[in-house]
Amino acid sequence: ITTSFSGNVLTITPSSLLAAGTKYTICIHTGSVIDLADNPTALSSSRFTTIKA
Repeated sequence: ITTSFSGNVLTITPSSLLAAGTKYTICIHTGSVIDLADNPTALSSSRFTTIKA
């Protein structure tokens, strides 16, 4: 994976294509991201499912 920041947006790009019709979870561990005031982020996660081909 690669990541990039633009303003307050974090973009996460997978190193390969995601499989169709598959459930994924993204986890951002505590302290992995620091805000503009040098505060570490709390643990967060997001789930999504890709559409079927």
